Amino acid sequence: MLRWGCVSLALAWLAAAAPARAQAELSGDVTLASAYMWRGLTVVNLPVLQPSLALSAPLGLATVTGTLWSNIELGKYDGSSDISESGGTSAFNVAELDPSLEVSLPIGEHTVAVGVDGFLYVNGAGYTADDNAAEIFARIDLALPGAPSLGFWRDVTQIDGSYLEASFSHSFALTETVSLDLWSAAGWSISQGENLRSDGSVRTPGNFSGDGFTHWEGTAGLSFEWRGVAIAPWLGLIVANDPWVAYSSATKTRDLKVWAAISIGRGLWAAK
Repeated sequence: MLRWGCVSLALAWLAAAAPARAQAELSGDVTLASAYMWRGLTVVNLPVLQPSLALSAPLGLATVTGTLWSNIELGKYDGSSDISESGGTSAFNVAELDPSLEVSLPIGEHTVAVGVDGFLYVNGAGYTADDNAAEIFARIDLALPGAPSLGFWRDVTQIDGSYLEASFSHSFALTETVSLDLWSAAGWSISQGENLRSDGSVRTPGNFSGDGFTHWEGTAGLSFEWRGVAIAPWLGLIVANDPWVAYSSATKTRDLKVWAAISIGRGLWAAK
């Protein structure tokens, strides 16, 4: 949720503010979070800043969206219990850049999307260029109560496996300008579990300890607009099933993990 929540916020703001006809639009967003969570996993267990840009344009009946998302570690996270992407080499460290391209197409009231996600690591310690990865994905968003969505991601570089996630969301209008937004998801590892040899050495790496149901997560937040800026603070809860999801720091595991974030976004440009 956190990785793309900031992009989704800006695109949702544009959808509400834009004219009915399709047009090219550029939006920007920045999220300040107490930790960096990805598919239930704790990637960084200390505060991070996550700016992003999204450019969306019509292509016939479809919509093409390109995004560039980044993760910045605010401190020098080199303590014994710290989980750091950058290896704790410096403060305000740009640890990850994620380009993404998505093509979505309405099918009646529903939407199907396909695309590719990139994961680029720009440091010489921690995650490095050797860990760069890419995934292809497909997703269907259903126009049904609870806004069910089912996504499938296939790693085409580092991990020989796939990830499946089912999510639901709903927004309750509290006032004319403020809404309560709820989101939940469950994830499954499909051959993305680490594969070990009999001597304990790694045969093939994985994103998770094993396969099957990995975690459930949910978020609850408020969203409102102030002077053309979309603001959304939220709280998140993760219930771990996979042992790697349970890690909350380099030295502790928890079956329940809580984190907080606030996103601020706005439209930057729209074609006339």
